[in-house]
Amino acid sequence: MIKADDSTIDPPQLLAIRKHAQRALEAAAAIGKYPTPIADVMHSAQVIVVEEDVLDEGFLARVRRASGKLKQALSKVLGVLDIKARLIYLDRTLHSVKLTFLKLHETAHAVLPWQRDIYGVVEDCKQTIAPEVSENFDKEANIFASEVLFQLDDFTRQAADQSFGIKVPISLSKKYGSSIYAAVRRYVSTNHRACIVIVIDPPELVAGDGFQANLRRVVTSAGFDLTMGTLNWPKYFTPGDEIGAMIPINGRKMSYPRNCSLRDANGGLHECIAEAFTNTYQVFVLIYPVSKLSKKKCPVINSSGEMHKGREMHKRMHKGRRMHKGRVYTLHKLLVRSFCSSVPSLTILTYSRYMNLRFLLPLLICCRRPKRSQVPIISLALV
Repeated sequence: MIKADDSTIDPPQLLAIRKHAQRALEAAAAIGKYPTPIADVMHSAQVIVVEEDVLDEGFLARVRRASGKLKQALSKVLGVLDIKARLIYLDRTLHSVKLTFLKLHETAHAVLPWQRDIYGVVEDCKQTIAPEVSENFDKEANIFASEVLFQLDDFTRQAADQSFGIKVPISLSKKYGSSIYAAVRRYVSTNHRACIVIVIDPPELVAGDGFQANLRRVVTSAGFDLTMGTLNWPKYFTPGDEIGAMIPINGRKMSYPRNCSLRDANGGLHECIAEAFTNTYQVFVLIYPVSKLSKKKCPVINSSGEMHKGREMHKRMHKGRRMHKGRVYTLHKLLVRSFCSSVPSLTILTYSRYMNLRFLLPLLICCRRPKRSQVPIISLALV
């Protein structure tokens, strides 16, 4: 089943929540500490997690009788906050990274001033945490948890310093102490590039199609919405479609980048790159239009096999020399400019950030001869 939106609120609301998240981080001296010290944030907010596993139906029944302001849960309860006592009760059967987010979610109910006056006790269930029901109250708590966990814009800045790809949020999730799911969502939703992640349930074997994987959630960047508009997605995917073919199976964790195409809301066709990763709980398919990839930090390889970035390479290799303008060759996703002073052809190793280094590809390029007085120059950049 496709999950409802759980993080879209009005800009003024978002600004107010970010201010309180910043205060919480500063009060705990948590900014710049990794993983984000959740215990310090909760201590400064004066909320305590009850260590005993008491979150059963008997306990919930007693709490419901004691509080006339209780928000009734509709499914399995994951967490309860007693605002007056500043106590948080959690479902101890949850995975540790889920508990991390849940702690911050419950803390938000106690920290956000316009919320703590509404309920004496807040009971949260799967329908509000996941959520199935898009209530503004829980959206705000989810956003507060995300802003604190990823230290406002710190995660986004660190992600921008790396080559774009699905491995970036996977790596940063360990640094910030978040789940991969939360990190991938944050990576895409705050990215300046046009990109989308399709979150899919693990594939299930079915007769005829081989497997069927249900769509869980779609997260887009602002740039993707601007470029592509709102797209309609099927309820499930099979090996016979482009997205379904990306799903890693047979014990594989990743599907390496490959070409695919998407039609925007107006019917225009866009060439894209797609790659996928599974953590066994969900499958993440990251897609980004080729034309919208940033050229700002393109990897560049010189004739020595060293990799530099943009102008830095020119400063180190061509200081005091004039860059010879040669013919530009576009091969798939590679923009190659090659110069040679003495031989008509040269074999170089091209590097694509859509591949691991072990997939370095020998490429034979024929070049025209510049004047003999000029120094051989070879540069390579990605489009």
